[in-house]
Amino acid sequence: MVLKSEPSGERIVIIGGVAAGMSAASKARRLRPDIEIFVFEKSGYVSYGSCGLPYYISGMVKSPDDLVVYDARFFKEKRNIDVFLFHEATAIHPDKHSVLVKDLKTGEESEYSYDKLLISTGARAFVPPIKGIDLEGIFTMRLLPDGIKAKEFIRQRAPRKAVIVGAGYIGIEMAEAFSKLGIEVTMLARRNSILGTMDDEICKVVEDELKKNGVTLLKSAQAGEFTGENGYVRRVILRTGESIDVDMVLVATGVRPNSEIAKEAGIKTENHRNAIMVNQQMETNVPGIYAAGDCAVAYNRLLERPVYAPLGTTANKTGRVAGTNMAGGAASFQGIVGTSTFKVFDLQVARTGLTEKETVREGLDHISSMIESVTRAHYYPGASRIWIKLIAEKSTGRLLGAEAAGKEGVPKRIDIIATAITAGMTGGEMASLDLSYAPPFSTVWDPVLVAANDLKKKVEKTE
Repeated sequence: MVLKSEPSGERIVIIGGVAAGMSAASKARRLRPDIEIFVFEKSGYVSYGSCGLPYYISGMVKSPDDLVVYDARFFKEKRNIDVFLFHEATAIHPDKHSVLVKDLKTGEESEYSYDKLLISTGARAFVPPIKGIDLEGIFTMRLLPDGIKAKEFIRQRAPRKAVIVGAGYIGIEMAEAFSKLGIEVTMLARRNSILGTMDDEICKVVEDELKKNGVTLLKSAQAGEFTGENGYVRRVILRTGESIDVDMVLVATGVRPNSEIAKEAGIKTENHRNAIMVNQQMETNVPGIYAAGDCAVAYNRLLERPVYAPLGTTANKTGRVAGTNMAGGAASFQGIVGTSTFKVFDLQVARTGLTEKETVREGLDHISSMIESVTRAHYYPGASRIWIKLIAEKSTGRLLGAEAAGKEGVPKRIDIIATAITAGMTGGEMASLDLSYAPPFSTVWDPVLVAANDLKKKVEKTE
């Protein structure tokens, strides 16, 4: 082990160089041009958009380099941030204020001291312990190298049939990507529904879109074993005994935080998935050590407590808060309400706040409303259907959540509702919003207002 020399001044060390890590480094540098900033990233990439991987697989994005926002050279030359690629932090020593780092190319281990430390190690794809999981042709889709590996396999092997284990966001987006390449897709949903906690009404719209585009969806179906020939996967054996012939498999069964290095250093993690516990300043329970991004929890404004919600938008925001505070500033993360969106074929889907399933789980007395409307004036070409579901607190009418699906205008509408939830509005208050109107974009009564008025009537009936 090599002991690196002490810094000439203050030093911030950041473990992990993607969304949260580089946001923190950049913010800290803007505030403090005088301090050393070291970023250790175990892969060969920093600052890239993993959310674009399905579009790289489908061919909409031509090169993996197109997903990279900035490379390590940019951060050194333009921002004076030292980025060490292929360097993995293997241990944190809070008592010595140091981090043990391994150069993955040479095997050399070095110890670096820090004044402030950020853990932004992200999350990894969860790989269930299924027999045969190590066969060639079985992939996850979390990191840029995952996408590059899968794309090269498709180029070389020209698969005709694929099974996707899991029916969440990434699984559904990848179903579209594979289909666009002419690959026959079968999806396995572990439960009798897709999309985790999203409600059945919206899930049904998504299921119809998948089936319309030739995707076979098997619900309450679990992979029990993968079998192969010559080292490559060839069949998926379900727990029912049914066999599905395949040329490749994507395992999309969720993620787990990379929090082991923190836990081993005595840093507190939550009980469910071992995400690193932080306050709204992104501080851990160990002084001088912060955490942000997909390895850590984030404060939820509605539930008024930290939750695990691994999203790129949250990672960038929490990283910026951590960077501010590590550089001596005073920032607080105001929290999330749980807004996200995705597309599948011609359908846009989005949610914000709590779904009805989540309100039931939380024991909240609630009321819900579901409407079907149209996205444009009926006489204007291209009008299509849109579905919006609203959930509110029964006693007060305060908005708790929303879900929506349709061919156009869905993210716009869910963002309006996310803003209303953040402001603490009721359905009745949202119904009075002055929203824009023109025939190409909406009806006179925008679907958001239709949904809000419908919810308001239901709340009034309970009073």
